[in-house]
Amino acid sequence: MTQRARPASLRELPGRYFWRAAWPTLAAGFVAAVLAQVTEGVAASAGVVVGAAIVLAFFGLDLLVMRITAGWDPATTFLVVMLEYLGKIIALAVALVALRGQAAVDSWWVGIGVAVAAVVFLAALVVAYLRIPTFVVEPADTGLQRNDAPST
Repeated sequence: MTQRARPASLRELPGRYFWRAAWPTLAAGFVAAVLAQVTEGVAASAGVVVGAAIVLAFFGLDLLVMRITAGWDPATTFLVVMLEYLGKIIALAVALVALRGQAAVDSWWVGIGVAVAAVVFLAALVVAYLRIPTFVVEPADTGLQRNDAPST
């Protein structure tokens, strides 16, 4: 008989999700970087590594904010998440402008690294979500059947 792991709390879930998705992403990024190195050289390999790092930072920050705001008021959480998203988009734009024209990092391969890492990370995140047990709160028994209407 298989024993299920204990359900994760709201504060534990983001970390579990991240690491379950990060390991396959790191592996895929490594394979893509090796292939880029063999086919195009060091700049291509560096581009894949930068792309994978962008994806891990982008999604990792989401999960960190989710962990921090787990017990907060929903309106405050929404504000923090929207500010975090705006900050990430600005940081991504700055990073892509900084990488443009660099000889050490091939920007085309940055895009390949982002695409590979994003697909693997999101697929692994879905698998992690399906496999990690979470708390389930059963509704209180009101004594009413589904078809019973409350009397007024």
